[in-house]
Amino acid sequence: MMDMKTIFAALFCIYVNIMSSSCAMAVHSLTGFGLLSSCSLTDGRCAGYFQGVLDHQELFQYLKLPPAFCLPNEVTVSQTIKLFQKYAADHVDELHLPAYVVANKALASYFPCQKQLLY
Repeated sequence: MMDMKTIFAALFCIYVNIMSSSCAMAVHSLTGFGLLSSCSLTDGRCAGYFQGVLDHQELFQYLKLPPAFCLPNEVTVSQTIKLFQKYAADHVDELHLPAYVVANKALASYFPCQKQLLY
C-alpha cells in the first residue's frame, strides 16, 4: 500500500493536470514556508493546492482510513487558505516542515476528528 506522502503527491499532480516527475519533485520539496510565501486568496495555484488537500481527505474517507481533519460541508477552499495562513503565522517554528504536513496540521487544529491521523 502506498504511503500518505505518495498518495498526496499523486492527487496533487492529478488535480493540476500535470503528471510529470517535476511535479512530484515540487510537491515533495515544498515547505510550509514556501507555501505560505506564495499563497494568496487570488492565486489559483494556492487554491489548487488546498483543493488537493481536501481531495486527499476524500480519498481517505473512500478508503475508510482515519482522516487528518473533519471539515464541515460548508467550509470553502478560500476559508482553508485563510486558516492555513493564520496557523502558519502562529506556528512559525513548523514552517520548515513539508507543506502538506503544515497544511494538514493547520486544518486538524481547527477541525479535529474523533479518530484522526496524528502528525
